[in-house]
Amino acid sequence: ADIAFFSTKSIDNDGIISDCSREEILVRNAILKNSAKKVFLCDSSKFGIHSSYKQCELSDVDYFISENDSTERFASYSKKVILM
Repeated sequence: ADIAFFSTKSIDNDGIISDCSREEILVRNAILKNSAKKVFLCDSSKFGIHSSYKQCELSDVDYFISENDSTERFASYSKKVILM
C-alpha cells in the first residue's frame, strides 16, 4: 500500500503503540512493513494505556491523527500531528 491507515487499542505515555490481539499485530506488521507512509489514528480515550502486544513506537509512524489538541503529550515526537 502507498498509505497504511491503522489504529490499535492503546498508546502509552512513552509512545509505545500496542494492542491486545497477537493476530492483528502480525497482520498489521506485514502491512506497515510494505507501506510507503504509515498513519496512526487514535482518539484520546486510548492515551496512557498499555496493551499486551507491542505494535510499534510513535517514532515509527509518519503521521499521527487524533481529535482536538489532545496530542500535546506527544509533542516531543518529530512526527506530523494532525488534529481533527
